Amino acid sequence: MANISKIKNPTTIQYGEESINSLPKALKSLKAKKILVITDKSIIQHQLFKNVMVYVDNHYEYISYDKISGNTDVNIVSEVTSLAIEENVDTIIAIGGGAVIDTGKVASLKAKNKDEWDWGAYTIKDKEKLNMVAIITTLTSTFCNTPFAFIRDPGKETTRILTGEGLFPDVAIVDSRLAMTLPYSKKVSAVNTTLSTILEGYISTLSTPFTDAITLGALELLMDGINLFLWDENNTKGLEKIQLSGVLASYGVNNAMLGIIAATANTICGKYPVDFGEICGVVMSEYLELNLYSKLEKFAKIAKRVITDPEADTMSKELLAKEGLHKMKELLDKLRCPRTLSELGIQKKDLPDLAEKIAEDDGLLSCPVIPDSQEILSILKGLY
Repeated sequence: MANISKIKNPTTIQYGEESINSLPKALKSLKAKKILVITDKSIIQHQLFKNVMVYVDNHYEYISYDKISGNTDVNIVSEVTSLAIEENVDTIIAIGGGAVIDTGKVASLKAKNKDEWDWGAYTIKDKEKLNMVAIITTLTSTFCNTPFAFIRDPGKETTRILTGEGLFPDVAIVDSRLAMTLPYSKKVSAVNTTLSTILEGYISTLSTPFTDAITLGALELLMDGINLFLWDENNTKGLEKIQLSGVLASYGVNNAMLGIIAATANTICGKYPVDFGEICGVVMSEYLELNLYSKLEKFAKIAKRVITDPEADTMSKELLAKEGLHKMKELLDKLRCPRTLSELGIQKKDLPDLAEKIAEDDGLLSCPVIPDSQEILSILKGLY
């Protein structure tokens, strides 16, 4: 059977400093008439947000919703969907991070289809949706360019992972200035998310020469951005490189998928109100090490992007790969991110149940090495 890959990307991406100024043209091209702006309260004091709202207020009829915080959930999505239907809007502008953008993605689909599909489906077949504009205010930009949405279900203590072509935003605006006022911990969390996304996409069993080239390029860009970030957390060039690396990584995710790092973060986020990227930072090194020997050549190539020592060229493939993982751990320490599950408030008694749920996640199907629940539990205990 032929090995056939498909590349499709319907989202128009505007990136770079001052890209927020492209919003008027984007709304005009979408023929927007009535707009629902969704965001969270931490964003509304930002001057660039105020500038956006001045433009929207002067040119469009609009309503706003600002109750999203942390990880979005099915109740919030239902509220936004109902509001969009009741107010008969044709466009949703989502201004924020992953929770806000995912809310906008799903609500734009559900509102267009009059909220007719239920939460039981994994793949959403509907493609017709309201206009959807994503304005990214974090350093994690991968989610603005994917057909996925992660929605927490508090009642079932799980995260619903939805996919479908209709979940692609029409336009995504990635302006590094919007991320400058984020707390340091949020910036680091975003770096963790992007780094783990790139690495999982690269070692995925579904990866292709196309995705490999993109993810390695994204890794180089990310490392450049991190080095500038460590020197000055508000260095605009550094922030821009980190954001753009996430955009590039999204092309890998769309085709090579994610793996056990994302599965673990999604599972824990379903039960605890913790940050996705912080979980990635805790579990990343151990899970990567689990796959080391099955993808030794790829780990050696990763190492060449994270090791600056000229002697790296003289190392054996195995030694180089191991040294690369060691440098990755050092990098996470330099970023001063949480390194244990207990720091995130995860209770030890919940680890067996979490391990079972992680082992059942379909995300593991693209992992080179697929651990069982007991192996996962052992890793989680070691990280506690």
